[in-house]
Amino acid sequence: MRKNIITSAMVLGTLTLQAGSFSYVVKTHTMNLSDGKQIEILLQQEVTDEDLHYKLENKQAQLSREILSHEKMLQILNKVRKDEKEVNEELSI
Repeated sequence: MRKNIITSAMVLGTLTLQAGSFSYVVKTHTMNLSDGKQIEILLQQEVTDEDLHYKLENKQAQLSREILSHEKMLQILNKVRKDEKEVNEELSI
């Protein structure tokens, strides 16, 4: 019995190596139920490691764009605060 288990594990391990490497990408979806409760559904997608590399590059580019967008928004907010301070100083004089 033990030899069968070890042999099966070796065969499965060999098949896994020959099948290629796979990774999983998890996507979360939030849904609101009719009673007001909220549930989260996790969808797991199997992708080859080659595809995962491209997905990570695309995600990195998307995050870079979002960071630039947030930095621009912060610059605008800082300018608005500066202008607001100047207006308040002029009104107090």
